[in-house]
Amino acid sequence: MEQNEADKERTARNHDSSADSSGCERRGGSYKIVIVIWVTLLLGGLSLFAYYRQKDAVEAERLLNEAYTLHGQGDIAGSTETLRKAAGLGSVWAQLYYGERLKNGFGTEQNMADAVKWLRKAARKKNYEACYQLGVCYENGEGVEQDFDQATAWYRNALKDPAFASSAQGALDRIADRKAAENTRSN
Repeated sequence: MEQNEADKERTARNHDSSADSSGCERRGGSYKIVIVIWVTLLLGGLSLFAYYRQKDAVEAERLLNEAYTLHGQGDIAGSTETLRKAAGLGSVWAQLYYGERLKNGFGTEQNMADAVKWLRKAARKKNYEACYQLGVCYENGEGVEQDFDQATAWYRNALKDPAFASSAQGALDRIADRKAAENTRSN
């Protein structure tokens, strides 16, 4: 009887130690197969993601070129619609240009809230022209509530590109002057 109890206890211990953290029992290397299957599925999923992302980037580039062509042919509305499609596929330049068109009502109905949305997407991808444009929106309260701190932050980002450094610095100086004038009036 003691022998029987000892065998049962040993069997229970072996059973407990034969399971890995996923709950799979280690019988004949089957846990290795589970791991290989999971790794294969993960890599396959990542490969598909990369493929479709690349496919979207190629299509976005094609649409961006089409938008340029349509614009050159005078089809501003068609060009703007094509930019919208390219922007939706993640083209940073299409996001910028579409945002600017929405902001100015060029080839589409003016929509400041949507303009800010698209400009922000481009700015988050380090497009410094979009950073500058967002600074303008926040400084003037266009499509967003006027916020000099946000305007300052976006203008500072735009300083990183020499093409916008002068304009961004001028805007930062203008905001500093406004704040100084407001402090003088309140005192």
